[in-house]
Amino acid sequence: SVGPGSVMSAGHDECNDTLVTHGTLQAVLSAIHVVKSGVDGVLGNRFANGFCCVRPPGHHVGRDGRTEDAPTQGFCFFNNVAIAAKY
Repeated sequence: SVGPGSVMSAGHDECNDTLVTHGTLQAVLSAIHVVKSGVDGVLGNRFANGFCCVRPPGHHVGRDGRTEDAPTQGFCFFNNVAIAAKY
């Protein structure tokens, strides 16, 4: 189960680096909000381009957990780039 102090291993027992705490969900949702705001700014011509430096970053997350070539889940929960592209 996922809860405070648990480990997100995405089905990979050797991938025990990504802990979940009481603030994890809020941090993840805040990062997603920042990324979506960046997309809105670029598409709304308020920004010429965008770069979002957010934590958790999300770049180690694939469709079924961690990406195939990633040695760990790298403290990522949702792939922010994929969310921005879908958004």
